[in-house]
Amino acid sequence: MPTGTAPLLAVGALIFAGTLLPYWLFAYAQAWVAPDLAGAFLNIEPVIGFGIGVAAFGDPFGPLQITGVLAVALGLILTALPQPPNPIPTPAKPPLHPTAIPEHPHQPSARQPTPTPTPTR
Repeated sequence: MPTGTAPLLAVGALIFAGTLLPYWLFAYAQAWVAPDLAGAFLNIEPVIGFGIGVAAFGDPFGPLQITGVLAVALGLILTALPQPPNPIPTPAKPPLHPTAIPEHPHQPSARQPTPTPTPTR
């Protein structure tokens, strides 16, 4: 078990700078970024971390790692492609059950919001 304050400070810095701060910044930035772009950044993050590990710490870089980077790139390309239209149409309204009582046209229903009265002075 390490002793002293340096290991505790290192763990605290890792918790804050390595986890809490990035997630908070990502959540904060989602207000200005489209969801598909935010998702792309989530997918690119491991590749950036891998590149920093290779450049700064000499992590291994071989065929398996290249395959992983290419898989992430392929996933990003596939998600950026336009989506084909849905061939199965969705029904506009489900049919009523045979024993269902039709709604009265003058009574409010769950589908029609009740108008709010305007305040009088």
